[in-house]
Amino acid sequence: MNYKDLEIWQLSREVVIELHKMSLELQNLKCMKKAARSEDQVNQLNQIL
Repeated sequence: MNYKDLEIWQLSREVVIELHKMSLELQNLKCMKKAARSEDQVNQLNQIL
């Protein structure tokens, strides 16, 4: 039996992929916050974060 056939491995892989996608999105939002020029833009991004 291959470890990739185990349900726990498949489930954990899905979770890791989703976490990675979310971490990439969070980095993008933080960069947008740094680039925000007005206080309104910063406040809008803070609501998202």
